[in-house]
Amino acid sequence: MELSEEKIEEKAYIGELLSLYGGLLTENVRRRMEAFYFEDYSLGEIAYNEKVSRNAVYESLLSGEKLLFKYEDKLHLYKRNQRLLDQIDKLEKSASEEEKKRICEAMKGEFHHGI
Repeated sequence: MELSEEKIEEKAYIGELLSLYGGLLTENVRRRMEAFYFEDYSLGEIAYNEKVSRNAVYESLLSGEKLLFKYEDKLHLYKRNQRLLDQIDKLEKSASEEEKKRICEAMKGEFHHGI
């Protein structure tokens, strides 16, 4: 089964959220999500390995995704990381010292605002 570009982007986004917030999930949910998103296991393979139903795995992934979206909605760590990465890209491409200084100040501001 071939995934659409949109599905690939969504899977990558959820994988990023899992990297950021995975430690906040229960062990079972985190383990199943890591197998699905990082190791590319199918629902059936995860179910077989854990000796649970495919539906149990599906429900774990669904509940985990909802929690990851909720954490990002509250904490904005993914958005913050993206802003910082964008600033780093601009810094690398920047020609003038004045521009570099402005970008560095903006990045420092990101760190001073906390979560």
